[in-house]
Amino acid sequence: MRILKIKISSDFLAVFGYPDYFTLCSYIEMLEIYQYDRTNFFSMQKLVLKIPPGADLEQQIMATFQPQVFQMLERSGNEVLCVMKQRNDSGFWPLLMSENWAIIPPITVDEEAITLTIITREDNLTRFFDAIQSQVRKFEVLVITDAQHALERFGTALPRFTARQREVATYSVRHGFFAHPKKISSQEIAAQFGISVSAVNEHLRKVEAVVMRYFFS
Repeated sequence: MRILKIKISSDFLAVFGYPDYFTLCSYIEMLEIYQYDRTNFFSMQKLVLKIPPGADLEQQIMATFQPQVFQMLERSGNEVLCVMKQRNDSGFWPLLMSENWAIIPPITVDEEAITLTIITREDNLTRFFDAIQSQVRKFEVLVITDAQHALERFGTALPRFTARQREVATYSVRHGFFAHPKKISSQEIAAQFGISVSAVNEHLRKVEAVVMRYFFS
C-alpha cells in the first residue's frame, strides 16, 4: 500500500459543479469527514473568510456552501470552525470515490490548489494518475510513502501533531514562512497567535522533526 500526498489545481471543483467558494473564502480545510456516500457527506471544516466584520456570516455561508445542515463551533476573527452536511448530486468528488483508493483527511483548499492524501495499492498508482490527469489542469505529487511502514512505525497513516503545532505550521506555510525569500517573519506569526517568537520556532522545529522522521527514517 502507498500513501500519496498530492496537490491538484482548484479547477477540480468546477469539473463537478461545486459553487465558487472563493467569493467567500480564501482558504478551506476539511479536518474530518465523518461519513459520506455517493452524494452526501458530513465534515468538520475550518474556513478563512474574506467578508468584513459585521457581515451576516451564517447567511453568506449558507448561500455559498448550500449545506443541508450547518453548525458553527468556533469563530475567531475571520476564521470559522464548523460542521456541515453537504450534498452534490454528481457525488462527493466522484473521481476520488473509488474502491481502488480512499481519502485520508485533512483536505486543504485555496484558490490555487487542493492538497489531499490518498491511500491505495501500488498497482493502482498509474490508474489513479491517469484519472486525475484526465480531469484537472495540473497536479503534483508531493510525497509517496509506504503505508505499512508508516502504520507499523507510527501507528497512523499521517504524521501526528498537537493542535497548536498544526495550527502554527499551517498558518506559516500558507503565509510563506518557508518561501525564499520569506513572506512572513516569526515575529508576525507570534503576533497572530499571541505567543512568543521562541514558542513559534519551537513549534515549527518539532513539526519539522516529526515530518522528517515520518517520511525519511
